[in-house]
Amino acid sequence: MRKSMNRASMSARSPEMLQKHITDYLKMCLEDGSTYVKSRHIADELDVSVKRVGAAMASLEANTDQFAITRWGGSSDGITWCVEATTPPLGTTSPSD
Repeated sequence: MRKSMNRASMSARSPEMLQKHITDYLKMCLEDGSTYVKSRHIADELDVSVKRVGAAMASLEANTDQFAITRWGGSSDGITWCVEATTPPLGTTSPSD
């Protein structure tokens, strides 16, 4: 699903706005509760630089309670992140219910 924003409009956005867009993207990817994503795939989807995505993901890793984000690996083509939902998806119940 390609976003309609161009690089100029997205690059002018604040780091907080980029984090929100990344959070929205991760929510779409988390159908089964966990996933692995590459910074370059997020960058391609949101039409921003890989460097900005890496910085935003590192900030989310340290500061979000919506996901457990772990830097899983890195290679010449970008960092892979392990992302797990910390809350059950809407419409599901926890085992204690």
